[in-house]
Amino acid sequence: MLTAIMQRTTVSGLSSTMTTSLLLPNGKAPIESVAAPMVAASDYPFRCLCRTKGTDLTFTQMIHARNLLHDASFWKNHWDLWEFKTNNKLLLPSQENLFGDSSLRLERPPVESGARGPVIVQLAGHNVETVVKAAERVLVASEGQIAGIDLNCGCPQAIARKGRYGAFLMEDDSDVVYQILRALRQTLPVTVAVSAKVRLPLYVADQTERIQRLCDTGINFLTVHGRDLTENKTTVGGVHIDRLRD
Repeated sequence: MLTAIMQRTTVSGLSSTMTTSLLLPNGKAPIESVAAPMVAASDYPFRCLCRTKGTDLTFTQMIHARNLLHDASFWKNHWDLWEFKTNNKLLLPSQENLFGDSSLRLERPPVESGARGPVIVQLAGHNVETVVKAAERVLVASEGQIAGIDLNCGCPQAIARKGRYGAFLMEDDSDVVYQILRALRQTLPVTVAVSAKVRLPLYVADQTERIQRLCDTGINFLTVHGRDLTENKTTVGGVHIDRLRD
């Protein structure tokens, strides 16, 4: 199990700011700073940049499990965990597409200090078998070097409603979420963390039971966005600090 230590500290002159130190199953040092997953933003160059600024742990952007398994072009455009293929140091296809010139070659990562480090792959989906198979494929393709697999249970966008994943799946059929997480934890090696990113439940009364059931799946840790499903885009206000403390 991952160890979490909550402590009070002082950041930029503001007291009573909570920080978390985490120890990943295969980690050698506590994780104190994390770059959250962002769709269409958390690609390899951005993760490298975050690492050079002191980020310990990064996440990939949300990746749809079904597409990862059944769409070759999707895999080509989204598989960018590290800079080079292991055999000939070519840019990965997704990185070549960014440059628009497949003849470009690099001899070393653009920022060596940010080239490697713990990264968690975030998947989205509503089918237990599909998500587990996608996670297994990621594990093989990464040669077992990923730090973990995260299930997105917090996306509030319309595409998540249509695809039945993210925060919509969490609110509409939380039992499926628990099944997926339990299956991931039972299938993946103990050295690979399993986690979930969620939003606060729509109803405060559901919070205690939901968090407990999520923990009972055997996940190593939980990431909580301090807003609920309806608090998105133009309706966003401050996070619910009291509920996060609870």
